[in-house]
Amino acid sequence: MLKKSHRIRLESEYKRIFSKGQKVYSPFFILFITPAQSDNTQAQKTSTRFGFIASNKVGNAVDRNRAKRVIREIIRLNLVNIKNGFEVVIILSPKIVGQTYSVLEKEILNSLRKATLIKNIP
Repeated sequence: MLKKSHRIRLESEYKRIFSKGQKVYSPFFILFITPAQSDNTQAQKTSTRFGFIASNKVGNAVDRNRAKRVIREIIRLNLVNIKNGFEVVIILSPKIVGQTYSVLEKEILNSLRKATLIKNIP
């Protein structure tokens, strides 16, 4: 489970991210990314926050919740490699059902790299 400081909670925040966010497409999800809303000095220090959406198209409740749990865990384990000061919403696609952890982890990290959210590690 992600800490509260790493989660997007309010509907108004989701709407703002959808309207102003940059999109990154993947076969299994769509990322919406926007800089954190705050003054510049504080935004760089705030941790990146994530929100997850799985509609009924993804599958039944078991499939939706499992997919969200897997994606949350991938994010949680890779938080140290993700730049601070952003807000990310991940909308899951029906193709995510039945995918292995390793496939999803590669896809998430590649999408975050594409969006330049992964820190350059020497």
